[in-house]
Parts: sequence; structure tokens; C-alpha cells
Amino acid sequence: MTKNDRLCVKVALWPVTTFVVALLGFMALRTANGASPLPDGTGFYIPVLIQFVTFGAIITASLLRVRLGRTVR
Repeated sequence: MTKNDRLCVKVALWPVTTFVVALLGFMALRTANGASPLPDGTGFYIPVLIQFVTFGAIITASLLRVRLGRTVR
């Protein structure tokens, strides 16, 4: 695995990891306060946000890979 490949993997994993950790932290905080893990009516938005963040990260990493592939070595 080259240095460019590792950079692309990091670029793809960073936003997804941040989103998942923030969502789990939010849910844990609400549960600790005695409320339900998610506010009422947000069940539809969570899968949409997960897909948006994941696809955005994949597209960004792919564009970075293309850009790094065009650089002169």
C-alpha cells in the first residue's frame, strides 16, 4: 500500500468515524439524562445522514486518488 493509498483511506474514514462517534456520544448523553436515545421523529433522518456522510467521504477519497494519480513523480 502506497503513501497515497493510505492518505485516501484516512480521508475516507475520518468523516465517517467522526459522525459515528458523535452520534453515539449524543445518544449516550441523552440516555444518561433519562431521555430516549434519539428525539421523536428523527428515526428517518439518521440513515439518510449516514448515507450522505459515507458517500461524501467515498467521493472525496476517490477524487483525491484521481488528483494524486495525475501528479508527476
